[in-house]
Parts: sequence; structure tokens; C-alpha cells
Amino acid sequence: MQALVIVGHESSDYAFVEELLYKQGMEQAKPSRRELLTPLDIGEKLLQTQTLEFASLRHFEQLEAGEIWNELALDLLLANVEQAFWGWSDPQTIVLLDYWRKVEPQLKFLLLYDKPEVIFSRIFNKKQINQEDLEAAICYWNDFYEEILTFYHRHQDNCLLVHIGAIRDDKHLLGQAIAEFIPHTQENKSHMTNADVDFSVNETSLLLMTAILKEKEYASLSTSYESLQAVADIPLTVVEALTTERIMSVWNHYQQPAELPEQAEKTKELEEENELLLLQLHQVQEELEHYFLENQQLKTGDSSPTTLSSLSSYGSSSFHYGAADRIKRQLSYRLGATMIQQSRTLKGCLMMPWALIKEDRAFRKDLKARSHEKLPPIAEYQDAYEAERVKQHLSYRLGHVLVKNTNSVTGWFKLPWLLRQEIVDFQRRRGY
Repeated sequence: MQALVIVGHESSDYAFVEELLYKQGMEQAKPSRRELLTPLDIGEKLLQTQTLEFASLRHFEQLEAGEIWNELALDLLLANVEQAFWGWSDPQTIVLLDYWRKVEPQLKFLLLYDKPEVIFSRIFNKKQINQEDLEAAICYWNDFYEEILTFYHRHQDNCLLVHIGAIRDDKHLLGQAIAEFIPHTQENKSHMTNADVDFSVNETSLLLMTAILKEKEYASLSTSYESLQAVADIPLTVVEALTTERIMSVWNHYQQPAELPEQAEKTKELEEENELLLLQLHQVQEELEHYFLENQQLKTGDSSPTTLSSLSSYGSSSFHYGAADRIKRQLSYRLGATMIQQSRTLKGCLMMPWALIKEDRAFRKDLKARSHEKLPPIAEYQDAYEAERVKQHLSYRLGHVLVKNTNSVTGWFKLPWLLRQEIVDFQRRRGY
């Protein structure tokens, strides 16, 4: 078994590098056996115990974890022991590098960096930019990669420091490096082309940000970047200069006739209609799964459905079923399903807040009515794997984001963007 942890700035293309590695043969991390926690779940919970919110961090220090956290990580590693090569990506790992290294000394780390202008053009994409915000982003970048360099120098044998731009130019370069870095792995070149994973960057934003960062007052950024370039295992060797030809090319592209307001409005309506159709398609998929399970029960002659009602007494049987039903009765799933149902019509969208409040009250009422039930942990169910499948439903994913971000003012502000991001990620993974 060999595991790889991918760490990069949250505004970098780290997720695309992860997707590229999956296409080249790396397996996704399976959840832990007991608690069904993914590596990202463990990291998130560990931050929560330290009362830290990653988005608000401005200085990075390695977190100290107790013995119970080591046991959770070991259980995760045991769940993946039969996978020859697996891994995951998470920017939050920047403060958990020592933790994962302590749990598994043989763990490998893929440390990613990119040109500052690429990172900042994404941070400020479609946003107003000012001196204070830019300086804060620069401090964050410097601190983030100072921590990366410190860890790299301490554990160089277990780390691969790579410039994302080099992979952007030649995607096979990563597969070759991984094959040399990790024993018993081979580069998988089948069906891989330079168009398989999108690393596109807005050229106009990139050009403007390059010009801004040329100012002398941002010299520390250039110093930090050159420090990474000097020691990287795969640095960026081809540097595109800020030439007159490049500026003219961007200018000419920018001067192309803009889309007419009527066309823009029509395009927006079509996009919204397409998104609504996809949500409805997912709802139909969930209903079909429900009817399929009922049909299977009828074929087997089982007259008692596999639901929570058949498990109301914990310990009454040595076999337990209904893990999927347990997840569907959770608040996250119910709120997500309500959002999808309400989004089918304009009236439903307008009434969505009240529908969510009503669903929350119904959930609490049901919870109180079931307070006498003694149900076993989901991990003990014979069909525990069904719980993980249901957690991939859009209903659960949207509801999970909603529940997670309604406990703080910051969460409420970020909620629309996070919900949109969750839908886009769901569509991308399903190939819509």
C-alpha cells in the first residue's frame, strides 16, 4: 500500500492535479471502517476541536493531535490497506502535515505551487481589488509556502515539490515523476491527452495581475517564489515573458464585440433551465432507486421492508439492515431533498426558506418521537456501504453544506456560493 497526500494553495489547480492522478491510476481514499470518515472529514474535525476555521487562518502552525486522532487515521489507513496506490487532496493539510507524517512515516506528499499571478488572478476573479486585500493575499501566500518549504526540507525523501504550470504544459510529466517517486507504480498513459483535464486560466486577469505584481513593494513575493523554484523537483522551466505581442493578443481578444443583452439573457435562461432539468433528473434517479429496492424485496418474498422501523430495538438481532434509510432520515438529506423539490418552480424557489423551516421542525418532531429507539452505529449494519452511496446523492450533499454553514455569519454569506459549487462538483463527477 502506498498513499499520496496532495497539498496546494486553495486557489490553485490542486483539485485538477488530483483528478489527473485518478485518470492515471491512483485510487480514491475509502472511508475509515468504524466511523466512515474520509481524510478530509478527519482534517475538518481536527480543526474544529482546535476551534479553528481554515478560511480565517493567516499564519500556519502544525496542529498537535491526541492519541484518539491517531487511532482514527490508522483506521482509515487500514481501510485502504488493499489499495496499491491511493490518495487525496486537501489544502487544509498545510497545518496537518506533521500529523499525517507521524501517523504513517511512509506517507508520500505531493506539494504543489504555481506562479503568484495565477493564484491571485483566481482569488480576485470578478472581484474589486484594493491594496489592503492584495497585501493580505500576499502574506497568506508567503506564509503558506514558507510552511511547504519547511516541511519539504525536513522530509525531502517523502516529498515531491511540483510546479503546476509544468504539469499544465505537459500532463504526462506528472505520471513519470510519480512512477519514479513511488515504488511499484507505473505511469498510465492510456486515453490521456492534454485536453482530458482543464487547467485554463483567464488570460486577461493573468496579464493584469502580472503587471500589478511587478511593483517593487511586492518583491517579497518574487523572493518566495524563486525559493520554491530553486529546490523544486519539477520547476517551471519555460517562462512566458510579458511581451508586447502577448499584451496585444489579449487586447485584441478583449476588443471583440460583446454579447448583446438579449443574447446574454437568453443564454442565462437556458443555463438555469438546464440546471433545473439536471436537478429534476437526480430526483427521478433517487425515486427509481427506491422503487428498485422495493421490487427486489417483492421478488425475494420479503414482506418486511428494510427500513428503520424494523430496527427499533438495538440488539434484538445480530444482523441489521437499512443504512441508506438512516441517512435519508437525517436532517441534511431531508433539507437537501426539500431544496431540490422547491427548485422545480419559481413559486417553490420563492417559498424555499419557509419550506426549509417547516422541514426542520418536522425533523425535530420526528426525532423526539423516535427518542426511545436504540439503533446501532451505521458501521455495524450489513449494508453500511449503502450509507456511503446515499451520501453521494445531491440531496445529502446540498443539505450537508446547508447544515454546516448556518451556524455562523460567515457561513451564511458563503452559503450561496458553496451550494453552487457543490452542484457544479456533483455535475462534473457525474459527467453531466
